[in-house]
Amino acid sequence: MRIKYNGVPASLFLLFTFLSFLYYFVFVISNNGGVHLLQEATNIHDHLIYVKNIELVANGESLFEFANDKGIASIYLMLANIFPYFATENMELMAFLFNTITLILCYAIYSKITDDLGLGVLGHLSFFFHLSFLYFSQLINKDMLTIFYFLLSVRFGMQGRYWILLLLLPFFVFVRMQLVVFTFILIFFSMGGKFWWKVAAAYIVTSLLAGYLSVNHSIIGDESLGGGFNAFVIDFNNSYLVGYLLFNPVRLFQYVVDAYLSFLIFTHEGVIDVAKILRIPVLVLFVFLIPAIVRLIANLNRYIDSPLRPLILVVIAYALTWLMSPIVNARYVVLITPVMLVALLFVQIRGLNATK
Repeated sequence: MRIKYNGVPASLFLLFTFLSFLYYFVFVISNNGGVHLLQEATNIHDHLIYVKNIELVANGESLFEFANDKGIASIYLMLANIFPYFATENMELMAFLFNTITLILCYAIYSKITDDLGLGVLGHLSFFFHLSFLYFSQLINKDMLTIFYFLLSVRFGMQGRYWILLLLLPFFVFVRMQLVVFTFILIFFSMGGKFWWKVAAAYIVTSLLAGYLSVNHSIIGDESLGGGFNAFVIDFNNSYLVGYLLFNPVRLFQYVVDAYLSFLIFTHEGVIDVAKILRIPVLVLFVFLIPAIVRLIANLNRYIDSPLRPLILVVIAYALTWLMSPIVNARYVVLITPVMLVALLFVQIRGLNATK
């Protein structure tokens, strides 16, 4: 994919990649630069799990499992075999380079989407509100590739070529198994028929399936599920199998609340959570776009038949898929914010006139 130079946005992207390198130097190579007040700047916990799984796969363990930590490990093992020079023992350099390439591709697709929607330079500039890309550019993680897949889904949807996603699934299933469910929901939505009936059917099926899997094939330990309302839903579901069906609308609201709890940047230990700080710029922008959110919801039937349709389908398919998970985490919200922001900018800048 050719990246066209576009003045200020392209220059800012070069600056953004340089900031990503500085972030890598300070928080990965220099281990926070000795500043213990800053924590959670990288997802070192998951990274170490993936590194361990790389060793297991290299020693002949299965390439695939339901939780699929070995899936992303298998991808990095392949990269290590192809580019052994960058395959350091801890895989930090390999991860940074691979994530940076993915970041470049994300920007190229994001810019193309905003161009096709007629958002101009503002569309390009909106990319830089997603400072969480700095976080996802470090260490081994599934998030950068997941965002890339969502942007690809929008792009292929705008071209009417959802079928290409089926060709990509054999690779992306190693990233996240949820992307299989997401893709089939998205293709289901893209087919003919009454759209909202299809959304209702997908909601019922995914909610009941999540309830069944939660009881019979739990892949997440109790210590990861937390307490409060989430624990109530799990207990209710264990008894009646309809916990997700009845309470997923509330859990969707929980995702929003958890995202905005990112403004509470201090941990219980009194240190600063860097990952939360990086989420704040785009969350602030969403607050300013509340009028656009209201207009989008109020006129959703008109926007669903506008150029915004592929973005709306991706957001709904994402919500139905991720609500199947028992965990509510602001980090998962960030996966879809690039698509959501483009959609809201379309409503704010072009409005209903673009639906005619």
